Amino acid sequence: MHGGGLKRKHKLKTKTPTYSTEANCFATAGRGVYSLHFDSPKGVINLKKLNTAAILMCIIGAFGVFQGIWAIAATESFTREWAEMMGTTASESAVLTMAVQFYAVYHFIALVLLAVVAVIPLRRAEKWAWFSILVFGGIGLGFGIALWAPYAPFMYAIFAMWVAAVALSAKPSLSKKG
Repeated sequence: MHGGGLKRKHKLKTKTPTYSTEANCFATAGRGVYSLHFDSPKGVINLKKLNTAAILMCIIGAFGVFQGIWAIAATESFTREWAEMMGTTASESAVLTMAVQFYAVYHFIALVLLAVVAVIPLRRAEKWAWFSILVFGGIGLGFGIALWAPYAPFMYAIFAMWVAAVALSAKPSLSKKG
């Protein structure tokens, strides 16, 4: 593990530093706060990259949570937006309303999970987290850009944040042994 976090096999109860060769760092515990001290600048740089990637993913997740809540709370206006995108009128059909509500719930859940995966396992440089964000994030953003980009150009900024987060976290996540 190259600076991606600290794996604790037991709870640290003293302020005595404990060295971990896996994490290439040592940790001290005092009043329930754990701090990591890296013995190389490479570990600090990797941790900064992973933290930056997690922050970018959380911004994307916050956007999705906002959009999901907006779609659930304002189904009528959201339905009108979808109808305009599809080049039709906004008739209050039950199917379109149900589709909008399903999309809103899916969007909310998917992007909350994205933020959770970015904050916990991606910051630990776990490979599965990086691949999950690459594949599922790419698919979701691909559909989002195909659907929304003509009407919401900020989707390109969200795409750029996703690319930056994936690029920043690639080397620490993929170079981790184990």
